[in-house]
Amino acid sequence: MNKTSFFNRENPWEKIFSKHVPNDLLLPYKEFSSICEYMSLNGVKTVLDVAMGHGRHTMELLSRNFNVYGFDLSESALSLAKEMVSKKFPDYDLSKISYGNMFKYFSYKDKQFDCVVAIQAIYHGFKEDMQESIFQISRVLKKDGIFIFTVSRDVGRSTTSLKFLDKREMLLFKIDDMTYLPLSGRERGLVHFYPSESVIRKMLKSNFSHVIIREDLDSHYYIVRCIKK
Repeated sequence: MNKTSFFNRENPWEKIFSKHVPNDLLLPYKEFSSICEYMSLNGVKTVLDVAMGHGRHTMELLSRNFNVYGFDLSESALSLAKEMVSKKFPDYDLSKISYGNMFKYFSYKDKQFDCVVAIQAIYHGFKEDMQESIFQISRVLKKDGIFIFTVSRDVGRSTTSLKFLDKREMLLFKIDDMTYLPLSGRERGLVHFYPSESVIRKMLKSNFSHVIIREDLDSHYYIVRCIKK
């Protein structure tokens, strides 16, 4: 498998967001409100929203008075985000919303953020891509900073199809260990990495402690919370 070839193709996120915002991405992740409450209770002030899309979580964070930065790989999504944020928060500095790849170097200072959130994001690549994203997140987090993210559960390991968020079925083609490529639906051609809990812990071990992993309410995602060492 030539992994590099996947990132030389048409930008999959631009392809998705240039048409319209998918229904399942219109609103914040269903447990994001409780995530925000946890952040508030733990003194978080400055937050990075990784792969922010059209800004659904950035808007929620701003409404709770966090100092928010965000980036995405889709120019169309970023345009939507800036438009939406500027209407509701006219004093917000739009330069905090920028273009970037979650699997490459993050253009932020070391130890800049109190918290990083990555919702429905960093598992959309190969294992080494997610590992690089974790490294970059650890770099930009302050010591004892909080990292909260979601990962699709490892249901793909033993099946060739998956009932996705809106109950449509995605046919999956295995391309690497724990890694699949949907052959149908809007995420066709978008890499999905399905790590087990033990793999997630191993990937976080070098840079994070106090790792808590639980299934979300629909048992579709793992919600992972950890602390920067």
